[in-house]
Amino acid sequence: MTKSHHTHNLTPQDVKTHQNFFEQCAKDYRVLAEKLIRQLAIHLNQPFNEELPLATLNPYGQRGYVQFGEMDGWRYFFHGYHCNFKHKITQQDIEVPLSFGLEFGILDPWFFARYICSTPDYQPLSLNMKNEFADGLVVIEKMLKLGLYEQVNANTQGHSGTVVADRQKVKVKVFTSDEFHQLVFEG
Repeated sequence: MTKSHHTHNLTPQDVKTHQNFFEQCAKDYRVLAEKLIRQLAIHLNQPFNEELPLATLNPYGQRGYVQFGEMDGWRYFFHGYHCNFKHKITQQDIEVPLSFGLEFGILDPWFFARYICSTPDYQPLSLNMKNEFADGLVVIEKMLKLGLYEQVNANTQGHSGTVVADRQKVKVKVFTSDEFHQLVFEG
């Protein structure tokens, strides 16, 4: 689907006007994502693979834990190369990537917009964000153009993600496809 087929409420000018807000949202996202995934590793009594968190933080194979559960007021759900957390009371929703080394602030248009719209500290929003994917895409594309977000490599060759530029940089090890699959699926 091309960009012209997406309907959105936010314009690039809206994002530029509120760039400080979107930069702070991305910083907050990164902090909360890392906090939750580290807490979950402890909760599940799993070692934390700092080069590739997905190698130990996934319920597939013989890991000995279920795909979903609860921890400290949050529901968690592993799916694909992510773990979703949703707060049981506030309904705050955050998606934590597990295939970017220690870089947990990866901003996907859908997940990032859902995070913003569900975060109590950001309510009421001074912006009209309705279509979570399309509006999230406008935010990410404009913030990249402003130089406030940047691209980083994933743990898998040929994949990358978007993060806030003003952060403590972490090196992400890129594995070959065979190495990645051996670590994740064969343990």
